[in-house]
Amino acid sequence: NCQSQGGVLSSVMAPICSKNDIIAEQLGGVKFAEQQHTTFTLDRIQNRCKIVRNVRKKLSRNSAHQAPARSLLRAFLWYSPNPPEGCFSKATFFFIYSIRLPRHSLIFQRIPKTGRAGKQFKRPSIRELDLSEKRRYSREGGAKMLRLPGFIDIHVHMREPGATHKEDWESGSAAALAGGFTMVLAMPNTNPPITDEQTFQQAIQLAQQKARCDFGQYLGAKADNAQSLAPLAVHAAGLKMYLDQTYGPLRLADMRQWMTHFEHWPEDRPIVAHAEQLSLAAVILIAQLYDRPVHLAHVSRAEEIMIIRKAKERGLKVTCEVTPHHLFLSKEDIPRIGLRRSEVKPPLNTKADQQALWENLEVIDCFATDHAPHTLSEKDSPNPPPGFPGLETALPLFLTAVADGKITLADLILRLHTNPKRIFNLPEQPDTWIEVDENQRWVIQAKDTFTRSAWTPFEGRAVQGKIERVVLRGKIVYENGQVFAPPGYGKSIRSFG
Repeated sequence: NCQSQGGVLSSVMAPICSKNDIIAEQLGGVKFAEQQHTTFTLDRIQNRCKIVRNVRKKLSRNSAHQAPARSLLRAFLWYSPNPPEGCFSKATFFFIYSIRLPRHSLIFQRIPKTGRAGKQFKRPSIRELDLSEKRRYSREGGAKMLRLPGFIDIHVHMREPGATHKEDWESGSAAALAGGFTMVLAMPNTNPPITDEQTFQQAIQLAQQKARCDFGQYLGAKADNAQSLAPLAVHAAGLKMYLDQTYGPLRLADMRQWMTHFEHWPEDRPIVAHAEQLSLAAVILIAQLYDRPVHLAHVSRAEEIMIIRKAKERGLKVTCEVTPHHLFLSKEDIPRIGLRRSEVKPPLNTKADQQALWENLEVIDCFATDHAPHTLSEKDSPNPPPGFPGLETALPLFLTAVADGKITLADLILRLHTNPKRIFNLPEQPDTWIEVDENQRWVIQAKDTFTRSAWTPFEGRAVQGKIERVVLRGKIVYENGQVFAPPGYGKSIRSFG
């Protein structure tokens, strides 16, 4: 029942030479293995050819799939008694194809028999490696479940210390688990802000006592604390620099202050910047001057994503994140949400901005909720604070996008698990996963959430895909609408004290 969504994604005809090659045999009953260095005998090559023929048959049963099946599912055997210098001796076996299908992609890569790769051979760029069929299973009673890794939200506001009527670690981490997030990284614009050793230690202690999921804590950059923060870097999730107006007193208005932090913050620790429009371009330049990476938070405009695209094309060390509300909401939703409740930083933008984010998905490294809870009375006040709650609505929105064919599960895993771990050097969470019913349709309602803010800009939105169970370090911490992890079960991602 697979349907082609866009046809050929990439077609590469070249030997692929690496010990980290992957055989992804996405066919019922065929196992796959990662990072193996395997010898292919002639018998095994013939067996792989049989697999391709079987795949061809399965995808060609429907006439709509005959053309891509014929043109793309091709196996190549290369026998050369005198292989090129630096290549492999004897037989070299490889498949070349990539078909974009909603939940079913087939990618075979060669595993070398002997030898070492020559410089002339490069690994092709393959956007999609979707092994979702291997993640599906049936529960008792016949319900189809999808198992995914525990997701990571690199941008949340837990409001503790100083504003626990909006959220604290106990309620916020419960919302995280209910939303499928087993690890969150908390921002420093609390009250007081987390800008020195004393406030950092206080924040970590509160999280250790109350957090139900694993956590990390950012440090906040001020005009005069660059040198004092550096020794704390090893314990922090990263350094957060507020370069545009935001919630709290941490804005750095002078670019000389930015430079001081780039000079003193350890090079192996991430810097995250709230930077919009001209500030975004400026901080990319300063990061280049110091030859170090910078991560750009909640990118929301077409001009910003295009600047980031150009920076990446030039090889600059830039990564970025986008929020669900900038992907799924725009200015056109403000009348429905309400003018005051729609207040958020960066603001909801035009449909054209929203479309630009979707069209440049490959530029976006991470999805992050920017979970920023405020109470309804605050949001409805004459001076509403900016921010939306987002931990419990993000994954259902993205799963709906998967069902609609806008993204794949591979896209989701890459941006909510793989890339966050890589960019922020996050530890493994053993025996940790989430289970979702990808077919269940339901309607988002704030009354069903754990966040203390008790509202959502997605109220009444129909979605497909529901989180049924979350397992953290081998323990069921969420199931069927109930959180079982006690306060204090969460662990810090960095050692401290």
